[in-house]
Amino acid sequence: MKFENAPLIELVAELRWGAPAVVPLSAIASPPFATAHANLNTELDTFVDQFGRNIAGAGYVLTERLLPLGVSYIPFQPSHRFRRADASEGTSLFSLGVGIFSANITPPYKTWESFRPIVKLGVEALLKSRSEDATKLPFVTVSLRYLNAFHSNLTRGQSAMEFMETLGIRFSLPESLQARVDKSRAIKPMLLLSVPISGNRVMNMNVGDAVLNGQSAVLMDNVVASKEPVDPTVDAVMAEFDAAREVIHDVFVQSTKPIVDLLAPTKDTE
Repeated sequence: MKFENAPLIELVAELRWGAPAVVPLSAIASPPFATAHANLNTELDTFVDQFGRNIAGAGYVLTERLLPLGVSYIPFQPSHRFRRADASEGTSLFSLGVGIFSANITPPYKTWESFRPIVKLGVEALLKSRSEDATKLPFVTVSLRYLNAFHSNLTRGQSAMEFMETLGIRFSLPESLQARVDKSRAIKPMLLLSVPISGNRVMNMNVGDAVLNGQSAVLMDNVVASKEPVDPTVDAVMAEFDAAREVIHDVFVQSTKPIVDLLAPTKDTE
């Protein structure tokens, strides 16, 4: 199901591999660490260069370094970004770093079917760009994130707590706290859940009161992630993304039924 007034503000498909090294501060200046760190930077530079070559044919020819020159790369933190030269609304980008890759799309988001080929394109370029030693290294996490912001046009003027109850999220305060509530001011809820789901996955849901670009909103941040290693193949990775998307989409559709008229569903399917 597609919505004309979808509240989606960010969509991220992410892969992680390897594990960050924990190094005592006293060892940072030592020769072994300095040499290893220099090697890590060199390996990533080669990796980034190869990824850029592999993705350029699809139009992603603009490369942006996210860290200042001279700053060492950090595991699981994006250090480079790749964009199309004809970037506009609804365009995609790829981020790359030590042990991390992500595909993002900017609003307006259309359908998963339209974004999926872009994710697959990035995954294919990623696998072709990995060093020989890393080609068989599985992905420790495959995750899909949908970040939604419900503004006043969708909340019908309800407070964050009232709207969260509309979405099916119920709150009950202890009587000792309820007796002390200042009813002249709204409660500002924030709920964080980590829910184990079938297929050895987990769904992290963060819902609550927020302020975005100076406007009040109810934020719904849904992430479904794998809990076991995923084979480093395009088919295995895309199957994991598809499964995550199915869960997130179903949860969103079911929880937003009370405001479906405001979301303006179309006949298009995802």
